[in-house]
Amino acid sequence: MGQKERRKSPRVRAHRLVSFRRSEDRGTTDYEGFVRTLDLGLGGLLLETDYVFRPGEPLRLEILSGDSVLRVQGEVVYREGSGKKFKVGVRFTEISQEALGGLEGEVGFSPQD
Repeated sequence: MGQKERRKSPRVRAHRLVSFRRSEDRGTTDYEGFVRTLDLGLGGLLLETDYVFRPGEPLRLEILSGDSVLRVQGEVVYREGSGKKFKVGVRFTEISQEALGGLEGEVGFSPQD
């Protein structure tokens, strides 16, 4: 039996370069790096990575979108896979109007559609 869809906004297939910063509770950067998206939506994204993220981890993300960089904050919702490749679902927790506008252009729809 399939999993129930819990997303509030649809996703589109999109391969974008993303830089991330994972922070410790004290606000210092634990580690940072680059990953790529497999899909993207107004509420989150799916990453393909060899980094090990844990559900509940907060991330600061910068998504390369054409000539722009979309800055958002998110939280890891799930991780699938083992070995050296993982798929990581991230829900956006903070997003500026500017980044939301850029994402609307990326995915081809707005929250009102």
